[in-house]
Amino acid sequence: MASQRTATSLAAAAAVDAPPTRVRYGVLSFMCTLGVVLYLDRICWGVAKIPIHRDLHISDWQLSWIDAAFMIPYGLFEMPIGLWGDRHGARGVLTRIVLCWSLFTMLTGTISFFWGFVLVRFLFGAGEAGALPNAARVITRWFSAGSRGPAQGLMMAATQLGGALAPALTGFLIARWIGWRWTFGLYGVIGVVWALSFY
Repeated sequence: MASQRTATSLAAAAAVDAPPTRVRYGVLSFMCTLGVVLYLDRICWGVAKIPIHRDLHISDWQLSWIDAAFMIPYGLFEMPIGLWGDRHGARGVLTRIVLCWSLFTMLTGTISFFWGFVLVRFLFGAGEAGALPNAARVITRWFSAGSRGPAQGLMMAATQLGGALAPALTGFLIARWIGWRWTFGLYGVIGVVWALSFY
């Protein structure tokens, strides 16, 4: 049994050290698009809460609690869900993470009262936690030690691209096209498509 595990580990190490293939670049493309979608869904709230504040008469004080409702579970669940991916494999866990946060992104567009936003943003934060640790695990599994740094750097650059695109794109969608409710719905659908394609 131990020799079989050793053989499997050696084969996996040899596969990682092999020259990059199209599949490996495809995996990196998925991790980069994950970074864009992750920050698109996360940062869009900062733009959308302005019309939400106006349309639903939610106060600045209440908005601060809605913001906290995302950050607290995101911080609490980041490590446990990262460990969950270590134990059960990043592919399935990452798929569940993106499906979960996408569902709560879509649900955000259906809410009309303060406590509903608090609940959905809490669940969104819990659902989004663990995405980056599990993405790092995917990169570790598919890239050799010498190429992990550039691969991880590209993925993190993609997150910043998503963060830079989110305010302008969200502002355009809300002000000029579909409003804040349908914008959350659209972003959620993008996440579902990503998750099903990745899996």
